[in-house]
Amino acid sequence: MSEKREKKGKERKRREGKEEKRINEKRKGKKRINEKKTKETKETKENERK
Repeated sequence: MSEKREKKGKERKRREGKEEKRINEKRKGKKRINEKKTKETKETKENERK
């Protein structure tokens, strides 16, 4: 009985770890996209001034 419980607990922890990694990767991707957008807007503003 306790072995089954331990095994399930380990599986759950592993799954949760995978979820966290996926979420973190999504956040990183969003940050990169935002950085690109800010760079583009800065460049366009500078070009408009010239």
